[in-house]
Amino acid sequence: MPTLLQYLTKERWTLDRAVTRQLRILLTPYYLRGPGRSIWPPGNPGYSSKNLLAKEIMEKKDVTKQFIMQQMLTSWRNKEMEDNVETESNGDYSELLTPEMLGSVLYATKKVCFDNNESRLFCAAFTLAFYGPFDMEELVARNKDEDGTGLAFKEVIMERNSVYCKMQKVRSNKSQWVEVKKRDDKFLCPVNRIKKFLEVRPEGGRNFFIHENGTPLTQFQFSRVLSFALEEAGLDSRRFGPHSLIYKT
Repeated sequence: MPTLLQYLTKERWTLDRAVTRQLRILLTPYYLRGPGRSIWPPGNPGYSSKNLLAKEIMEKKDVTKQFIMQQMLTSWRNKEMEDNVETESNGDYSELLTPEMLGSVLYATKKVCFDNNESRLFCAAFTLAFYGPFDMEELVARNKDEDGTGLAFKEVIMERNSVYCKMQKVRSNKSQWVEVKKRDDKFLCPVNRIKKFLEVRPEGGRNFFIHENGTPLTQFQFSRVLSFALEEAGLDSRRFGPHSLIYKT
């Protein structure tokens, strides 16, 4: 996948100096390419100071809202999605995680998430997806707006040794209650992980998996944090993805 500026240059988008600088400030490497990977071609100066970056973001007008910027970003995003589809068709993401690999991923969330509460959120979502018969699309929201997608808070019942989830199957449009049982290993146990998440989960919100500010955990966030955690754990994120969270006995 080419970097954003390489792609725009290839597609003959014209960028003046002001717009290029805004792109460099607003489209940070962490959110678009992952930790340690720059979206800019080699040799271009970057920003090493997080304080400087935050200061410039606060002071500058967000040019990504302009029509031409929206068109460029949409074009690049569509290209990335096409590449991802091609990658999956070539057999990537076909491998499944083992419980040992999942443990490494859960441990890595402490390093890729910005605080312990976020780590608890993602650990609960990952373990429930791994030990339960759930797809990512059934557990978390499609986007940050509460659009009715994802597992709802009222559709989760906690018991001592189990958690029950009422799942709405996307393809069949049918719902059913599913039991996910407690595991002997507390570190990997989905029941234990969900209990720890509920200790810090804010009140309210339609979705079960929500951030501290009340916004739902999205499919994009689920995928990206899983990818970062896989890399942090020394696993190839090109071989593993959300569909690798399936427990095989």
